[in-house]
Amino acid sequence: MTARARSQRRRPTVSELVAEQRLDRIRPSRDQGTALLDAAQRHAESARKLARSDPLGSIALAYDAVRKAVAGHMAANGLRLANAPGAHRAVVSYAEDRLEDVLSQEQLDAIERLRRARNQAEYEAVEIPSREVAWLVAHAAAIVPALIEAVGS
Repeated sequence: MTARARSQRRRPTVSELVAEQRLDRIRPSRDQGTALLDAAQRHAESARKLARSDPLGSIALAYDAVRKAVAGHMAANGLRLANAPGAHRAVVSYAEDRLEDVLSQEQLDAIERLRRARNQAEYEAVEIPSREVAWLVAHAAAIVPALIEAVGS
């Protein structure tokens, strides 16, 4: 993402997230990254299977798939989410700052849409239209393998 586009969205960079103690530096661990990516892949498949019968559950699984896939990329690169408020937003910020060469802009936008849809479903009991559920689940299903490939699993 260009600096101009990032400033318009006002998302912090990874360096800022570390400075704000929203991300922690750790020893890079491909094993931990791979374990998170494996879980992400299972979640994405489950989300696809549940999309029609349990759309809100499917959204939660799709979001968890993407969150764990991004966390897997973080772990392989020596970062992890801090146990602090705003962790879910930090996932989006990390993706926008570090994954622009791995994911398309549409996929990066889908991460934020998944975060918001999951939040609405979880805390506001808002029904998500079936077309949106299908779009979000499809994007989660595409994001996970892209991050698996990026980590080299």
